[in-house]
Amino acid sequence: MLNRDDNERTEPVLQTTTLQPAGDEPVDPVLSEATLNQLERIAEPVASTTKGIPAPGVLPVRAEDKRVVNGQTDINQLAPFRYPWAWKYFLNANRNHWTPLDINMTQDVHDYHHTLTPQERHVYENVLSYLTTSDILAMRNIGLAVMEKMSAPELQIYQARQVYEEALHTWTYQHCIETIGLDQGEIYNRYRV
Repeated sequence: MLNRDDNERTEPVLQTTTLQPAGDEPVDPVLSEATLNQLERIAEPVASTTKGIPAPGVLPVRAEDKRVVNGQTDINQLAPFRYPWAWKYFLNANRNHWTPLDINMTQDVHDYHHTLTPQERHVYENVLSYLTTSDILAMRNIGLAVMEKMSAPELQIYQARQVYEEALHTWTYQHCIETIGLDQGEIYNRYRV
């Protein structure tokens, strides 16, 4: 990436590779299936009564008391879940984790420079320009405008993952710009015209 204070342009990465295990070793995901299953069990409906004795003057959080916005329950207590679907979506999003460094773009670089017509490159650059700026806006809107109004922690956690997904998209577009060797300033400022 290029910083305002940098005098040199970042060199494009012409080939990226995905790290592979040696031999026939299985690839361990970040979260094992057993761990994900255990986390999903947490998301199963929890009885709203407690068997323990709560701290003096503190009532236990009940799932039915949670609200999307302006809830009055303890926002630091994840369970019991009022919105178990949000927790499941969060877990599923983590199963689908990837980064742009996982993708070998050698063929894409070749195709951009040698296969696409000038008109096709123009369309590609326009779409890339739109996506780079719109996903930053989406990330900021979710993170700064939507999340702060939510009071159910399971919804906030899922929204945090969505913020990360938008950041990941933006990283991917930047990776494409650098790898293909496009002019960053020109791509990022096309939306202004």
